[in-house]
Amino acid sequence: MAEPKIKYDRQLRIWGEKGQAALEKASICLLNCGPTGSETLKNLVLGGIGSITVIDGSKVEVGDLGNNFMELNDAVKAKFIEEYPDALIETNPSFFSQFTLVIATQLGEDSMVKLDRICREANVKLIFARSYGLTGFVRISLKVCVLTLKLVIEMFSPSWHSGKHYVNLQKIYQAKAESDVLVIEQRVRNILKKIGRDPDSISKTSIRTFCKNARKLTICRYRLIEDEFNSPIQPELQKYLTDEDYSLAVGFYILLRAVDRFAANYNSFPGQFDGEMDEDISRLKTTAVGLLSDLGCNGLTLTEDLINEMCRFGAAELHAVAAFIGGIASQEVIKLITKQFVPMCGTFIFNGIDHKSQLLSL
Repeated sequence: MAEPKIKYDRQLRIWGEKGQAALEKASICLLNCGPTGSETLKNLVLGGIGSITVIDGSKVEVGDLGNNFMELNDAVKAKFIEEYPDALIETNPSFFSQFTLVIATQLGEDSMVKLDRICREANVKLIFARSYGLTGFVRISLKVCVLTLKLVIEMFSPSWHSGKHYVNLQKIYQAKAESDVLVIEQRVRNILKKIGRDPDSISKTSIRTFCKNARKLTICRYRLIEDEFNSPIQPELQKYLTDEDYSLAVGFYILLRAVDRFAANYNSFPGQFDGEMDEDISRLKTTAVGLLSDLGCNGLTLTEDLINEMCRFGAAELHAVAAFIGGIASQEVIKLITKQFVPMCGTFIFNGIDHKSQLLSL
């Protein structure tokens, strides 16, 4: 097995040893290991994630036999539990508290709402991902605000690097930076002592890293999935529905929710079975109009073409779309675990018809 510094050389240049160490300590749970889940996990396995637990109750088909990506990195610990995620969410919610982060793929709306509550109560990071025909979404959900670092490489001209002025200026900045670290360190120790924690429980290295990146800190806030589903931000939703640039993205957002209502009512997804297409189109249109009405958008409808396309998808997970959605989801996982770069705020919608991606803040 290659040495970690050689094996992960390229990514170490991006998020450094501290970021890589965070990945190697992380414990990930994946719900549903279909195309979307497999593509998400593949990227994390290659990145050196510490351990993964896959939850899936589906029967393995012949076509699935080539999807064993664990051989890509033998340093990753893996476990498989044969159980349907929906059942696990319902019967054993405490199961999820053991993980650093849960990736939930291809879940219906009811299970998403329940899992979101469970993970927030356990303070476990959660990412939803779903691909559906030529569309899909990714959504992050966390209990508290997240402080993330935007890493910036500052470039100077070669003449500055080699010049006497640059060296003197660098010494001034380094002295000031060291002085700031000492002030913040003393403040941190006092606060820890005051709240009854070990004054040395936060290392000087962590304090130094914080000070170095403090000017680049960003705060990200995430609404409960249930709040977004039941009470979306009305001005934003109305804007998206009437803005030509966002109409397809919000249309797919509404329809991705409508197909779950459809499935709950008719025990199948629209277009899933041959011979029912015309009836399914009519049913999906009625379901979508009802959903819009529930969201306070009375009188608004979606285009016939978009509804027809959604029925044509037949709930299929197309591999090309699953690979794209999986890539986005795994990228967000790395951001959250390494606590570097800025994770997405809002619901990411992929429109494979026009090859566009947009973020909806609802």
